[in-house]
Amino acid sequence: LRLPSWHERLNAEAFEASLPALDAAESGALRPCHLLAPGTDSGDATGAHAAGALSRYNAHRSGFIFSNGDLLDLHGSSEEAPSEFRRQMEQFFEAACGLAE
Repeated sequence: LRLPSWHERLNAEAFEASLPALDAAESGALRPCHLLAPGTDSGDATGAHAAGALSRYNAHRSGFIFSNGDLLDLHGSSEEAPSEFRRQMEQFFEAACGLAE
């Protein structure tokens, strides 16, 4: 699948925006309300996880789960003032869903 250049840039920007949060998940510095608890059903969850969390699939990687239609806002305080992270994730999510359609 060949992506348009705008989509490639969007992917790169979203991954760049997520690196500090993934590092925070690994180091335990992420706010507890954003960290998924061990045993969480990832089919209906939103949050971040460190490597080794939730399943064998995640044994060697940290990540985000946005499977219940929600997006986390790691740095903002409300829907009215979303952080740059949330804006990046919203754009990334919409573009990924567009590809799937």
